[in-house]
Amino acid sequence: MTDKLQVIMDMYYAKASEAITYGTGTFLYDGIRVKGHMTPMGLEMVDGDTITIPR
Repeated sequence: MTDKLQVIMDMYYAKASEAITYGTGTFLYDGIRVKGHMTPMGLEMVDGDTITIPR
Protein backbone atom coordinates (compact mmCIF):
# COMPACT_ATOMS: atom_id res chain seq x y z
CA MET A 1 0.00 0.00 0.00
CA THR A 2 3.01 2.30 0.13
CA ASP A 3 4.33 1.65 -3.40
CA LYS A 4 4.02 4.62 -5.71
CA LEU A 5 1.22 4.33 -8.26
CA GLN A 6 3.64 5.20 -11.09
CA VAL A 7 4.42 1.47 -11.33
CA ILE A 8 0.80 0.67 -12.21
CA MET A 9 0.56 3.63 -14.56
CA ASP A 10 3.67 2.46 -16.42
CA MET A 11 2.22 -1.06 -16.69
CA TYR A 12 -0.96 0.38 -18.21
CA TYR A 13 0.97 2.25 -20.89
CA ALA A 14 3.11 -0.81 -21.64
CA LYS A 15 -0.02 -2.92 -22.28
CA ALA A 16 -2.17 -0.22 -23.92
CA SER A 17 -2.46 0.06 -27.66
CA GLU A 18 0.00 2.19 -29.58
CA ALA A 19 -2.80 4.73 -30.06
CA ILE A 20 -2.25 5.86 -26.47
CA THR A 21 0.88 7.95 -26.03
CA TYR A 22 2.82 7.49 -22.80
CA GLY A 23 1.94 10.17 -20.29
CA THR A 24 -1.23 11.37 -21.98
CA GLY A 25 -3.78 9.45 -19.91
CA THR A 26 -5.68 10.86 -16.96
CA PHE A 27 -6.01 8.43 -14.07
CA LEU A 28 -8.84 9.09 -11.61
CA TYR A 29 -9.70 7.67 -8.22
CA ASP A 30 -12.87 8.85 -6.50
CA GLY A 31 -12.78 12.04 -8.58
CA ILE A 32 -9.14 12.77 -7.70
CA ARG A 33 -6.52 12.96 -10.44
CA VAL A 34 -3.93 10.30 -9.61
CA LYS A 35 -0.28 11.22 -10.05
CA GLY A 36 2.65 8.82 -10.12
CA HIS A 37 4.11 9.89 -6.79
CA MET A 38 0.87 9.08 -4.94
CA THR A 39 0.36 5.84 -3.01
CA PRO A 40 -2.74 3.75 -2.32
CA MET A 41 -2.34 4.51 1.39
CA GLY A 42 -2.18 8.25 0.70
CA LEU A 43 -5.42 7.99 -1.26
CA GLU A 44 -6.97 5.82 1.49
CA MET A 45 -7.65 3.03 -1.01
CA VAL A 46 -8.83 -0.39 0.11
CA ASP A 47 -8.80 -3.77 -1.65
CA GLY A 48 -11.18 -3.75 -4.58
CA ASP A 49 -11.02 0.01 -5.26
CA THR A 50 -10.63 0.99 -8.91
CA ILE A 51 -8.64 3.65 -10.72
CA THR A 52 -10.36 4.74 -13.94
CA ILE A 53 -8.96 6.18 -17.15
CA PRO A 54 -11.72 8.12 -18.92
CA ARG A 55 -11.45 8.50 -22.67
